[in-house]
Amino acid sequence: MDFDTNAVVSVVTNQTSDDTNGCNIEGDMVWLQVARVNNAFSLIADDSFAAFENLPDPIYSAEEAIGKLQQAIGLLNEVVTQS
Repeated sequence: MDFDTNAVVSVVTNQTSDDTNGCNIEGDMVWLQVARVNNAFSLIADDSFAAFENLPDPIYSAEEAIGKLQQAIGLLNEVVTQS
């Protein structure tokens, strides 16, 4: 089915498949950043880059994403231990 919009859709398959739809994006191009902490993966879509030359340094971006994921895991651990 065509919803007359552009969006990022991710699919995970481990014997069966599951998908998730991202937010609508402007235009017809999007860059994805992939971050991983242990077995947790995150995809960050950014449609603000019009050209390859405007992309941020991937090492800095990955380190920043990993730091944010580790902070989120820490907060989740605090919630779990308080329960």
